[in-house]
Amino acid sequence: MSDNQNDENKTIQDKKPKGCFTCRGCVVIAVLLIVVAIVYVAPAVKDSREEAMRMACVNNMKQLALALNNYHSNYGTYPPAYTTDADGNPLHSWRVLLLPYMYQDRLYESLRLDEPWDSPHNSHFHDQMPRVYVYCCTRRPKEEREKGLTPYQMVIGPDTISNGPNCTKLSDVSSDKGDTLLFVESSVSVPWMKPEDLPQSALYNGVVSSIPLRGQPIEQGIGSPHYTYYKMAHPLAPRITGANAAMDDISCIFLTKDTPPKDLLEKSRIRKPE
Repeated sequence: MSDNQNDENKTIQDKKPKGCFTCRGCVVIAVLLIVVAIVYVAPAVKDSREEAMRMACVNNMKQLALALNNYHSNYGTYPPAYTTDADGNPLHSWRVLLLPYMYQDRLYESLRLDEPWDSPHNSHFHDQMPRVYVYCCTRRPKEEREKGLTPYQMVIGPDTISNGPNCTKLSDVSSDKGDTLLFVESSVSVPWMKPEDLPQSALYNGVVSSIPLRGQPIEQGIGSPHYTYYKMAHPLAPRITGANAAMDDISCIFLTKDTPPKDLLEKSRIRKPE
């Protein structure tokens, strides 16, 4: 073999390892970029989308809180949690009474308010829950909206915004209005016309999820399915779940799972303890 051929083969052999190293380096860099995208970028994009959807629900709750205050301006009280017949039997939810304050006059006038919410006539409107405004949240399961279910409920108790058929005035609220619950997002949704809300006793459960665990029934309390945020900026940090709540001053806060039940109970009371 000639010296020229030997030199050429040596040159090829010298270049081959360098070329392979470059290919392996590119593969490693590509893998690292994919890992970074999965670990850092994808969760950040998902969280941004979830936060945008959560804020859309916050806007809905503020519209509903504003409707409650407009009702108060007209009648001098907030609506009762539900209306009753002459015998004290529940008829309609406060959500029905707010229809005229959310540009739903036609639907309101179609209902028979002297009949129960589930009478043969009123049952025709169970699936006509107003969706342009506030009774549904896009962050909740689609099935809820299709069935006319709403998570937005008053907290019902002797010292809350309503104990059922009773009406509360704004002047009755001696607690800090920005720290007093007007209504909340409940873990268990109910038919929007049904005179049913969240009992104050359920606040002892704290902030809970509205997704059943291993086939178990959903725990009743303040809660939502997927609202989460990171405790720290790092995407691998522990998540904290929570839910929205509308306050008496028309603001909206995010209650986390870390909120003690005693704090939730305190926020539900309209009067400061003596």
